[in-house]
Amino acid sequence: MWTESIGQKFGAEVITQPIGGNNYAASGSRINTDVTAGGVGDGEWSLNKQITQYLSTTGGKADPRMLYSLDDGTNDLKPAYIGGLITGGRGHVIGQTAKGEGADQLAIANNEAGIRLLAGDLISEANRLKNVGAKYILIRHEIITSPDTNFAALTGYGVFDAVSSAGAAIFNQEVRNLIRSNNLNVIYHDDLSIAQHIVTNAARYGITHTHITDNACGGANTYAGNPPAQCTIQPGATTDYLFSDSVGHYAPAAQNILADVVYNLLIVS
Repeated sequence: MWTESIGQKFGAEVITQPIGGNNYAASGSRINTDVTAGGVGDGEWSLNKQITQYLSTTGGKADPRMLYSLDDGTNDLKPAYIGGLITGGRGHVIGQTAKGEGADQLAIANNEAGIRLLAGDLISEANRLKNVGAKYILIRHEIITSPDTNFAALTGYGVFDAVSSAGAAIFNQEVRNLIRSNNLNVIYHDDLSIAQHIVTNAARYGITHTHITDNACGGANTYAGNPPAQCTIQPGATTDYLFSDSVGHYAPAAQNILADVVYNLLIVS
C-alpha cells in the first residue's frame, strides 16, 4: 500500500502485475527461492522471479525512470516460532532462543555464514537491476522479531528474541557493507527507526490502536490478505490502527507514514 501512496505523490498509478500493472511484489516472497506457504499462494514468486518477469516484458532493460524497491529478506530470516519453518535457498539461517511449543522450544544458534550469503543474494539482485539500467533502487532495513523489549511491550509484535534480533542485525549490517563494497548507488531506508518512531509517537499521528492483536482486521489469528475469512475490517481501519492484522502487516495509517519517509528520501536523492 505504501507503494500506491508513493505513486500518487508522483502522479503515477501503481497496479499489481497479475492484472497487467507495474508492481511485481508478491506476498510471502523469499529472495531467490520459490515456495508455497500459507495456502493462499504466498511465496510462489521470489524476488528473483519478480525481476525476471519484469525484465521479460522490457527486452531485458530496466526503465531508469522507475523505482525498484527490494523489500526482501524477512521471510528468509524468520525464526521457526513466528512462521519460519519454510525457508529460502540458504536454509534455516536465523536462530532463536527457547520459544513456542514442542520442537519450536529448542534453542537454535544463528548460521552467520548463511545469513551473510543471503545478504549477498539480495545485493546480487540489486546489481542485476543496476547493470541493465535501473537508477532508483530502494533497499529497506529488515525487522525480523521485535527489535527491542520496549517495542515488544508496546506492540506485542512477536517476542523480543536476542538471538533472532542479532541475526537480523548481521543481515542488515552485511547488506550495508555490500552496498559500499559494490559501490551501489541505492536508497537505504531504515524501517526499524521509523517503526520505533511511529510506536512511541502514535498519538501524534492519530493512531489509537498499537497492539498487534488490536488490529484493523479485528483481533488475533487475522490476515489482511484473506478477507472476509480472516479479516473483518474495523471502523477506523484506515486511520486509527498501527497493524492491519496479527501477522504484523502495517495498516494504512502507518503505510502512509512510511510512504512520506520514502518520498522525502527520493526527492533528495
